[in-house]
Amino acid sequence: MFSYLEAQEDLTLSFRALDGTDKVGMRTLTAEIGHAQIGGCIVLSAVLADGLFRHLTEKDFSTVFAAKIGVLEALEEAVDLELLDFIVSFTSVSGLIGFGGQTNYGA
Repeated sequence: MFSYLEAQEDLTLSFRALDGTDKVGMRTLTAEIGHAQIGGCIVLSAVLADGLFRHLTEKDFSTVFAAKIGVLEALEEAVDLELLDFIVSFTSVSGLIGFGGQTNYGA
């Protein structure tokens, strides 16, 4: 996907790392890029907290879930999502194919 996007002549691809749940940081990032310049967003959230479902506490699950939904909430406050051409949010392929030790990634 990235190779395809990089090959587009009318597209400037930018990779940035930040705590996506930080609403101030997200607003700062989108302001630096310029709202009119943002055509879409690919979200790659990660919190390392592997565990079997039967061993997870509510806090374990909530921490991972908050990172995944929190970044989308921060993005929603920073830009008008209706103006974006796309939003792609990845959590983990384990949600599709399954892996007992990565229950949180299916959140």
